[in-house]
Amino acid sequence: MSSQVRNVAEMSNNLHRAATQKVGVETDVSSLRILIFTTDVHAGGIKASTLRLQEMLKGNVAEVSILSYEPADDHRAAQYALGLPLVREFQANPGRDYDIRRVFGMLVAVYRFRKLMKHERFDVVISMSYGPSIVALMAKKLALSFKLVVSERQDPSRDLATGWRKSLVRRLCGWMYRGSDLYHCNSPVAAKRAPLLFKVSPAKTLYIPNGYDFAKLDERAEAPVPVAVSGSYVVSCGRLNEQKGQHIAVAIFARMVEMGYHGTLIFVGEGSLRTSLEARAELAGVRSRVLFLGGVDNPIPYLRQADLVLVTSLWEGFANVPVEAVSVGGRVISTRWSGAEDVLQDAADFFSADLDALDRCDEEAVAQASREALMAMKVLPRLAPAEAVRSQYGYATTSGRFVKAMKGLE
Repeated sequence: MSSQVRNVAEMSNNLHRAATQKVGVETDVSSLRILIFTTDVHAGGIKASTLRLQEMLKGNVAEVSILSYEPADDHRAAQYALGLPLVREFQANPGRDYDIRRVFGMLVAVYRFRKLMKHERFDVVISMSYGPSIVALMAKKLALSFKLVVSERQDPSRDLATGWRKSLVRRLCGWMYRGSDLYHCNSPVAAKRAPLLFKVSPAKTLYIPNGYDFAKLDERAEAPVPVAVSGSYVVSCGRLNEQKGQHIAVAIFARMVEMGYHGTLIFVGEGSLRTSLEARAELAGVRSRVLFLGGVDNPIPYLRQADLVLVTSLWEGFANVPVEAVSVGGRVISTRWSGAEDVLQDAADFFSADLDALDRCDEEAVAQASREALMAMKVLPRLAPAEAVRSQYGYATTSGRFVKAMKGLE
């Protein structure tokens, strides 16, 4: 394992130089001042994607800052904050006034956003999720002059598929997204489905995957784990919500224990389903062997050191966790969804059971998945997939394309 990881790490710099020569990344710094408008930078995929985009654009444009819809975090990762509740407060304390408070909150957000933009005069705003996109688009339609890039991180055909709230958001987004200047998708499935779902012109739809600084990822992989875990373990990394399907991870782990696995299941991430997952683990008789670490600043060592990374998402846009885990030499097994299929190439990287059956925790499907997980632990990480991931998703491949697209808006 250690030699595999070392070889993967040694590969990084060579691949970065080769990719730079291949794509001819522009070295001229654009005069653009860019604001990334996101939900929050507290934890999870939205934080990772936001900070990664900022890092990717730094050095290529005059300025790139972050605006958080929710109150700023203690580490000041966001330079600006509207200071309004959008997700976390309502997840923690859902009530009857949920929708009313969010609607009025968005009206206040539009006012505060317009005030910030009039003072700072950013050239381009990149909105990273539905709430920020709606606010930015409303402000733009109210005669505020800036270029808007809507960045779609999910598969909207699944993420906004059911429920009257999601239907309303889908209709509102469709009406407003057509008014954006550029519609960026970080996964092929979003690029294919979003224009159909929202009627956005293909001419202004741009697919560029998330970019990574793999040299820094290697440094993070070598760091000590933030919270020590004794013994062997499997890990599930991401927000604790319906989309991530962590109930599947609990079911698979419980069967793995029955089959003789002696390790622990750790969850890295925060979310509204923690209590539900704790109850499932208790019911399955494995609560004492399931650890909830909450949000951690650096989850990468867990991905590298785990016996196995369990990816149990029901749907996603881009496959952040598989990319990060594979690139640092981690073992991964995943449910089948479009983003994972873009990254993981071998049949053994996936559970063979039907996703709907796993979602229902069908006994036969879970048993088969558990056997496959135990088999996956016995296979050393392969260098070829790590090399392919690093070549395809390095900053040298992605940053130049993104900046070029935004320059075209001037």
